[in-house]
Amino acid sequence: LYCTWDNITVTATSQVDNTVSDNASCLGHAAQPGVEVSISPDNQENLPGGKLYYTVTVKNTGGGQDTYTLEVRDNRGWTLSLDNEITVPKGENRTTTLTVTIPDNTELYCTWDNITVTATSQVDNTVSDNASCLGHAAQPGVEIYVLPSEQETASGGTATFTITVVNTGGGQDTYTLEASDNRGWTLSLDNEITVPKG
Repeated sequence: LYCTWDNITVTATSQVDNTVSDNASCLGHAAQPGVEVSISPDNQENLPGGKLYYTVTVKNTGGGQDTYTLEVRDNRGWTLSLDNEITVPKGENRTTTLTVTIPDNTELYCTWDNITVTATSQVDNTVSDNASCLGHAAQPGVEIYVLPSEQETASGGTATFTITVVNTGGGQDTYTLEASDNRGWTLSLDNEITVPKG
């Protein structure tokens, strides 16, 4: 019935005199459902054990309000979380969040997961669209700097150095800090520090 028109006529007839009447007509159109899916960003990375968040946009390109069934799949078996369905008025779009959890496994360093989201019309399950994004299990990295490189102080005095920890890995990381020396002096340093990616 898609794209067909129905010519509808309504007639009003007097019950006092059935020769008195009038009518009017209107048209009804059987519109076709439609949908477009997009995902932003198209790729992200984090360390194993971390999460990735994507915005899934579902646009209703059909002729009336529709509810779409959402399905998500990937090729690595990572943990995926997404709403089961979304309702979108005609000509509008709605968003939902796709959450991907990378397994806590260091053997996954530098692997990619191809993730696909499909939206299917509940008016007509032959109407659907899909979009894909990539998830990357990044490798951790760190660089450390001490300033100044040397400092002189009186016996019994305190020398203070600034420690800078740079996260060169693919996601936020927490680093354990340890200080050691060859003279047995008293050293004071925070035990750990958390540094965002970059």
